Amino acid sequence: CQQRRKISIDRPKMCASPPFYPQQHTKGHYHHNHGTCPYQTAKRAAATAELAVVNTSYLLTEANYVGRFSGFDLVIIDEADTLESILMGFVDYTVPRYVWRELRLKAPVKAAHKTTLMKWLDNTAARARQHVARNSTNMEPKMRRRWQSFIADTSRVQQEIQRDIDRDDDADDTGRWLRDYDTDTFTMKPVLVGQYGPRNLWRHGKKFLLMSATIVSADEMADSLGLPLDWQIVTVPMTFPIENRPVVLAPVANVTYQQQDTAVVDLAFAIRQICERHPDDRIMVHTVS
Repeated sequence: CQQRRKISIDRPKMCASPPFYPQQHTKGHYHHNHGTCPYQTAKRAAATAELAVVNTSYLLTEANYVGRFSGFDLVIIDEADTLESILMGFVDYTVPRYVWRELRLKAPVKAAHKTTLMKWLDNTAARARQHVARNSTNMEPKMRRRWQSFIADTSRVQQEIQRDIDRDDDADDTGRWLRDYDTDTFTMKPVLVGQYGPRNLWRHGKKFLLMSATIVSADEMADSLGLPLDWQIVTVPMTFPIENRPVVLAPVANVTYQQQDTAVVDLAFAIRQICERHPDDRIMVHTVS
């Protein structure tokens, strides 16, 4: 029988700078030798493999911007209950910290109307274009692409905000796109992501299998993700005996963005305690990436 090839890419690690990988330097331009980069090598192998394993965020980025991970006969998505939030994170708009720092930006005042936000975004995009033009000769291609992607993303969210303004939803807390204040830069998010599902996810595969142990309502999930009409739910019973799968709730940390530094320490300490109590047992730590 033919042996299947399975390639796994955990996350999009970028190639290191010299001296770790050979590259040529000509007139201020850097040219990475992708032939010696482990990430690029693994990516090429995964793109041509019969079976590739990537995380969902990476799939969305590659399928929509690069195009290599698109057109599959079957796409299997595990932990599908997190898919809506992952899709939200993909389509929302956030000014990256490097842009915020380089342009020395200041956030618009709270509760600013969307017409004011549009002017702020116009100014930010103009300053970003000036920054790229001013530093193009000394900017590495990877960083230039990041700036260009940010400029394009700014134009995209402006179109979305303009649609709200055209519908007389000028306030920052009304309409289909709202401002998120839980950030240290500037963020706009759509209220619902269902309209972005077909364009950003479902068109990249012929069939999909979404798996989750915590689907509360399949109808609600299908609607929130913009699933096509031809879908059905399959329920598979748990075959492991109850006594072999006890769940012990032990809250040890508040894993939020604001408290992530202290949460990591608390989680590591709790895991260490568990390991010390079970020195002769095999232990698997399962987290959401």
